[in-house]
Amino acid sequence: LRRATDAFFGLSVAAEGDGPAIVVNTWERISGERWIFTAAHELGHLLLHRDAYDRSRDDEDVREEKDADRFASYFLMPDGAFSTEWDGARGLRLLDRVLKVKRIFRVSYKTVLHRASLPMATAVRTLDALHVVSALLVQERRGVAVLFATHDRSQATAARAMGIRVIGT
Repeated sequence: LRRATDAFFGLSVAAEGDGPAIVVNTWERISGERWIFTAAHELGHLLLHRDAYDRSRDDEDVREEKDADRFASYFLMPDGAFSTEWDGARGLRLLDRVLKVKRIFRVSYKTVLHRASLPMATAVRTLDALHVVSALLVQERRGVAVLFATHDRSQATAARAMGIRVIGT
């Protein structure tokens, strides 16, 4: 298959009775990091949505695409290793932190950002999450350590996971 385009990254098929296959667009203008992410993303489809393919549809299922993206980011950056490296880069500016983790896992900066954007270390209510993220932004943009006061255990866990010092619980 020879076609130079960045409008298509890959696909996966799993025909009845035949083995599964993954096709990745390896056009030289698409980064190797994107090739790897696409292969992992398509593997996610094969494992999570094997029977979901419908020939009559020409659009993608948004939920299935998000599932495959999540699978790929966890596959390429497993939870324990990602947490270790992400937490180890605490104190760096967000851009430097992302680039450091990108180099370690040899993934794109978008993959790191996607992985970092996945749910916090614990479930928190929306307003609590906004407070934690606001504190993180103040800490990163002003370059000062923020002391976060809360008596909510979930909020404290989320704040600590993002490198914010917590008092009160």
